Amino acid sequence: MATTSSDGGKPKPRRSRSGAKPSGRIIGLPSTTSNGLFSVGDENAYTGVDPSALPRPKPIDKGFIASTEAAALEALNEDLQRRLAVTELKKEDAFAALAQAETQTMNIERETLRMATAAQARDQALRKDMEAMRLELERCRDDLVACQAHVLREKEEVKRAVAHARRAGAAADEARRTLEVERQCYTDQHRATTSRVNKETEEALAAAQRDLLDAKRQIDDLEEDVETERAWREKAQKERLNAETRCHAFEQEAGAAAAAADRNESARHKAQENMEALRQQHEEETSNQREAERKASARRRQRDLQAVNHRQHEAEKAKLFKAENQVAELRQIIEELEQGSKLTLSLKKELKRERAGRLQLGIKCSKLEAELAAFSSSNAAPSLMDQQHIPRLTPRHTPRTTTPPIGGGGPLSARDHAQVRFDSDAPDWLRDDDD
Repeated sequence: MATTSSDGGKPKPRRSRSGAKPSGRIIGLPSTTSNGLFSVGDENAYTGVDPSALPRPKPIDKGFIASTEAAALEALNEDLQRRLAVTELKKEDAFAALAQAETQTMNIERETLRMATAAQARDQALRKDMEAMRLELERCRDDLVACQAHVLREKEEVKRAVAHARRAGAAADEARRTLEVERQCYTDQHRATTSRVNKETEEALAAAQRDLLDAKRQIDDLEEDVETERAWREKAQKERLNAETRCHAFEQEAGAAAAAADRNESARHKAQENMEALRQQHEEETSNQREAERKASARRRQRDLQAVNHRQHEAEKAKLFKAENQVAELRQIIEELEQGSKLTLSLKKELKRERAGRLQLGIKCSKLEAELAAFSSSNAAPSLMDQQHIPRLTPRHTPRTTTPPIGGGGPLSARDHAQVRFDSDAPDWLRDDDD
């Protein structure tokens, strides 16, 4: 569409799309020469016909050409005027649309500012939530570290308890084996000693019974001997008295009959024989008394031997009682070791529960970190839908205040991720077959 210039109101020729200036001829009419005739080249270019095949044009009247050009110019002028009016109407519509666009632009700027303010408030709330989540994560990390330290301490204590229980079990086994050996040896020794003591006791009892029978017989014999000795003593006393009386009488007779010594020599010899008989009888009594004393000392020695055997038997009973007490103490130690093994099993179960709690805590921390990372990545930039709703502002309408990046500095760093480490594998000392 051609536009009017300020000088004369003549329409200016429009430029083509390639940028070249248009020719001076009117679109839709063939070009003419200086004498008013159509040029053959232009006509051929217009009609697309070979000029050699065309006949030569006949001369045309100049008046007719002028009238035709005037009519064409008039029609063109009317068309241009109509187009100019349409252009003016479109220009007014464009100015109205531009004003409406400016109004919409201001509304969009205000809406954008409101949305930026809301985004800042939301960003602050998100920062507070992220800070709370970060503090919760730090507390979870501290709890996890404390739990790991507690588990390590419990593990060391359980290891020490297991080692102590193993050492105590080994000592108990060794003590049990030693006790069995000592018990067997003591049983054999006690059986041998008991059999020997019983045999010796039976022999001693048989000997004592024999000695008792012999003693009874000896006592009976001694009683008889005592009675006989008493009778002999009485008889000897009587005889001694008689002998003394006779000796006195003999002395009297000897003194009275000194002259008759030869006659009384036989009587004196008889008196000496009687005295010798009394002396022999006294020696026999002394030997019998010594024999009785020897038998009494033998009985005393037998009683002392029986007392010694009884004391040895009591000592062996005391040793047996002491060994039984040691066996009871060892049984009590074995029961305590069994209780310690039960306690170790309960500690293992509690450690397994603690490990399950640590696993849940680690899973919770991992979920929190994943949610925090996803939340940070989702809030790091506005989404595609938000970008579609938020209009693109020109630099002239860009507000001076810049909002900080949403998400509080982006996701966690590799160092923060490296601080939370959790060993999900069970330790070797908990993988027992007896569990």
